[in-house]
Amino acid sequence: MKVLPLLVLCLESLVLAVPRYALLNGTSCSHCHVDPAGGGIRTEHGIDIVSQLELPWTPKATTYTGALGQHLRMGGDLRFLTYSYPDTGRLSRQTLMFPMQMDAYLIWDSRDGLTASLEQDLGSRQGRFWIRQAWGRYSLRAGIFQPDFGWKLPDHTAFIRAGNSRPRFGLPREGLPFQQRVYPAGVEGAWQSGRTRLVLALTNGFLTGKNLQNGRSETWNQKARSLKIERVLGRGPLRGLAAVSLVKEGKASLAGIQGGWNWGWWTWLGEADRMLNVEPGVPSLATYSRLLLSPHQGLEGSLTWEFFDHDIRYANNALNRLSVGINWTPVPFLEIVLENRWFRTEAGTQRPETLLLIHSWF
Repeated sequence: MKVLPLLVLCLESLVLAVPRYALLNGTSCSHCHVDPAGGGIRTEHGIDIVSQLELPWTPKATTYTGALGQHLRMGGDLRFLTYSYPDTGRLSRQTLMFPMQMDAYLIWDSRDGLTASLEQDLGSRQGRFWIRQAWGRYSLRAGIFQPDFGWKLPDHTAFIRAGNSRPRFGLPREGLPFQQRVYPAGVEGAWQSGRTRLVLALTNGFLTGKNLQNGRSETWNQKARSLKIERVLGRGPLRGLAAVSLVKEGKASLAGIQGGWNWGWWTWLGEADRMLNVEPGVPSLATYSRLLLSPHQGLEGSLTWEFFDHDIRYANNALNRLSVGINWTPVPFLEIVLENRWFRTEAGTQRPETLLLIHSWF
């Protein structure tokens, strides 16, 4: 059955949560995640923040941090997906159930600014490692990591990340080139002062997918040079974040703006990215807009609209996706997500697909 590995690849690492806690707390994602770009294992502060904001009740204290001693911590992400989709050419539906992510993390922290991170995918046996040294406002990281660009959504099927990594609707590409498990080696420097954060990185090429020899044969021009400037906005009940991101790799480039606001029950996140010459001469556009409503702690509804135009010079090669979902966190370290998604192409609106995600982390 050829459809199973295709769908597993397309939906790999899907989780429908978004980095809204950065907006709720008026900070960048680096305050709650070991990876300064966000995502993956949380810091002890991040675990405490999530416990206070995700659960239907407020616990008196956080009892689990994954600590194995004064300097060593472990953690993991486990995701299981039930996916129902319309059978092509028929009125019936197909349902698949499979484990989607089994990641283990091991973190060593000197408590004096030096951090080492090892992440292992237990399913594919792929791993990555980086080490980071911080000196007050400044930090330097080296290893294998994904450069900081836009909202680092855990949902890799978002068009502003990898989209449909194997095209489903006949386009040469159906998303940006942030493929899951494709992490270049490189170095990254960062500066943060108050509400402003600046990140510069030099890594092996990853935009075009042509530099496959771990950078050994790359020229300087074939390396990926990236820049991100991020600013936390607002005060009191209205809080926001805005950022500009750039990546340049040879003639290929990627430029984007991102932003978000939180006010009481409501949170909005958005991003727009323009990609040029990843395919020679082709300008592409990807946008993302997500509105979240949290009427009760631990329960969240979402409405998401996404757009991807493979070549903005032509009118008949764009994808639209509308998603409606519910996110529930009933107990610590357990998240349940139910979502319906509709695709619209030039051929019309496709019948909806339904996803039920069980996510646990520790």
